[in-house]
Amino acid sequence: MHGAPIRTITDNLAPRSMVTEDPITGEKKWIGFVANLLNNFIEKVNATLAMQSELAEVEGTIFFVNISKWTANDLLDIGMSVDTTGEMTNFDTFTYPYLMCSYCFMVPLPDKIPYNEVYGVIIDPGVLALIFLIFCAFSVLLIHIQGRSLSLTSVLMNDMCLRGFLCLPFPFPRQCSRKLKLMCLLLCFASLMTTTMYGAYLKAFLYSPPPQPMMHSFSDLEGSQYKIAMIAEMDMLRFDNNRILPHVSNERVEIFKDYHEFVRLRESFNNNYVFPVTSVRWGTYDERQKLLFNPVFYYSDEICLSRDNILSFPIRRHLPYRNLFEEHILRQKEFGLLQHWIDHSFLDMLRLQLTPHTDLREPPVELAIDVDDLYWILGLYALALGICCCCFALEILGALNHWNRLKIYISKRFTN
Repeated sequence: MHGAPIRTITDNLAPRSMVTEDPITGEKKWIGFVANLLNNFIEKVNATLAMQSELAEVEGTIFFVNISKWTANDLLDIGMSVDTTGEMTNFDTFTYPYLMCSYCFMVPLPDKIPYNEVYGVIIDPGVLALIFLIFCAFSVLLIHIQGRSLSLTSVLMNDMCLRGFLCLPFPFPRQCSRKLKLMCLLLCFASLMTTTMYGAYLKAFLYSPPPQPMMHSFSDLEGSQYKIAMIAEMDMLRFDNNRILPHVSNERVEIFKDYHEFVRLRESFNNNYVFPVTSVRWGTYDERQKLLFNPVFYYSDEICLSRDNILSFPIRRHLPYRNLFEEHILRQKEFGLLQHWIDHSFLDMLRLQLTPHTDLREPPVELAIDVDDLYWILGLYALALGICCCCFALEILGALNHWNRLKIYISKRFTN
């Protein structure tokens, strides 16, 4: 092209296009997985990059939707940005798809469950039912081997099984058969397995409590404490009439008119909001979270605005080198340069100081276990002690009644 200019403009959204200086000439240049492809094409065809900065002063804010509009109006040749084309029918002003990604929400990680709920979390109904069935089977077999009468009370209140499953000592019969010895051995093994399992669960959960359930739908977002941060240009992205947010009230959504303010809030990791983000941009956030004391957000593949977001370069109509540019896009992708640029996006942002490399937040405070965290388990323990005391009192009263009857019977015999 003999140095002919290619008019373009960038939205300076990292990591797509980031401004830096050439260490040799000192001139401005742009890097990123979008800017690099356009720079390589300009170098390939021997053209010149002509940045149309005056459009921002005349037309207003630089936003990728505005860049697509300026390109469609022949004010630009190729925009240094990408726009979604998933719902379009006319592709005269867009190239061959450059990138496909999802557009979902980054959601704050749920808090850990409080310590007073740990004892309830380790109790799984299915496991308890299985242990109860094993207990009943052992009890029935022991009663049958010992030749005792079978009843519901003897099965459920089998002293040997109760002590065995609680890993407590129980009196062993002096003279017993091999079957009874085998049953006692199996009972000891089962008690060892159950007590070890629940002991390990309890110690692990008390050391590091598991998180609360994650959100999986927009209905979960509606019932949560978080607000959904959206930008005012979402209607320009053909997501109008709130149809992308089913089961979400307008009070739950907070609209930001300034896109850069929205990006700054998202980059601050404010865990009071839920932010929409592309999977490519989330990759840099995820790498940044590895430098934090604890991760703050996770990328939800279930709460999405678009799971298949097709991104293309905006170009003007009747661009004479359109086919050459689209061939260049395919070749760069085939050689893996696109994935290479995306993988190194976070390192480029660190080098250009576009993202912090330290955690400016205070380290999390390690909370100790208080007595209040154990109130309900202590209450159950007190209730069990009360039941035991009542049973013991009933046994004593029953023994006294038998003793009184014996004394009355003896006195009658002697008087007669």
